[in-house]
Amino acid sequence: MKQRQLDEVVAFFKGNETYTEICHIAAKKYRSFGQITGSFSLAKLNKQDVAVLLGVSEYSLAERKSYSFQKLLDVYYRGRFANIPFETVVENVVGYSLVSKMEEKAQISQERELFLVRLRANYVGLVFLEEHAVLEALYQLVTAGDLDDKALGYLNQAMLSLPAEPTRLPVFSQIVTGNPHAFDLHGILGNILYRLLQVKSGAEWGDSSETERKNQILLDNNIIRDDIMNFVTVNGLLADVNKCVHPMWESAVSCHVTWNVPAKHLLQVDSIYPAKGNYIWMIENSSVYSAILDIMPDLPMICTHGQFRYATWLLLKKVQNEHVHFRYAGDFDPEGLQIADNLLQRFPERANVFAMGKGLYKKSKPEKEIQKIGMKKLGGVCSPALLSLKEEMICLGKIGYQEGIFEEIVQEIQMEWRN
Repeated sequence: MKQRQLDEVVAFFKGNETYTEICHIAAKKYRSFGQITGSFSLAKLNKQDVAVLLGVSEYSLAERKSYSFQKLLDVYYRGRFANIPFETVVENVVGYSLVSKMEEKAQISQERELFLVRLRANYVGLVFLEEHAVLEALYQLVTAGDLDDKALGYLNQAMLSLPAEPTRLPVFSQIVTGNPHAFDLHGILGNILYRLLQVKSGAEWGDSSETERKNQILLDNNIIRDDIMNFVTVNGLLADVNKCVHPMWESAVSCHVTWNVPAKHLLQVDSIYPAKGNYIWMIENSSVYSAILDIMPDLPMICTHGQFRYATWLLLKKVQNEHVHFRYAGDFDPEGLQIADNLLQRFPERANVFAMGKGLYKKSKPEKEIQKIGMKKLGGVCSPALLSLKEEMICLGKIGYQEGIFEEIVQEIQMEWRN
């Protein structure tokens, strides 16, 4: 009998646009105050329908701008559906349960506490997150259904069984989950694992690049990312292992061979240094790099291929002789200045730029427009050595390339290196 009555009263309120709107207003009141209180505006409602609902004359509402919910409830509870709470009617009309903000907050707090209790009981490898914001991210993913108990188990097992010896990420993933790609960093599980390791490491990384930061945090936990395809192209450099020159590097120098050195190998050498002089030249573009070597085949130089991979930063860290300096030249574009800026900030006493002045920028005959996002990147460049170039590029709004000033690049290298 009660269900039939509920269906009837819900049909009544749903069957009239004005009554349905009143229910939606009532739901919002409950959301804010935890009860249906206050008043509802009559401005956009059909006053004739409201009058019928309240059992009053339409004339009595003519001058009114709003009406009290309490008076509406008084009328409702004197009617034949009084045994059905008006809140129940509202829930069925609007299609969701009435929960106030305060109730929701208390419920979320309780659910978080239950999640933490479950974490302590079943996932001891994750308990160290209790005081960290990452715990909230983990809770949100679980609540949203993006992480289930199986995924939490994998993360727990990963933190409890971090390798004692350097292990490649896919191998570690296979051991823990049975899937070599489960911990790929672009996926949800891999991203969370990285954040867990970040908390565990507790290191401050300042202005280091995101790539370098990720690789180093993994390495701190004996996990190696891509150590073969992550490489840097080198020429005229030597490396020592156990205080002896590595034969591969020595042969490359003596034969004037430029080669790609993977991060895997860079991790195995102790120190790196120029075969001649105290400078390591750094060129952004491979075509310019190759052309320079045609003129100076023994020049100590590396090619960054338009970006500083982890292998590049790793090589620079291995250059332990503080008397060795880095000279970088890149394109006259936002990315080139960003790379130069990062290098100058990481090695303020040892790094400098060359062939990156205002005059050569203009001489490169810049034509391509700098996009809005590029201008934003330029805005973040702050090294004093780049400020005048940055301002000129912002003013002109165009991109220039190294190929346009090749002869000048060669001249600047020859002037400094031979001296």
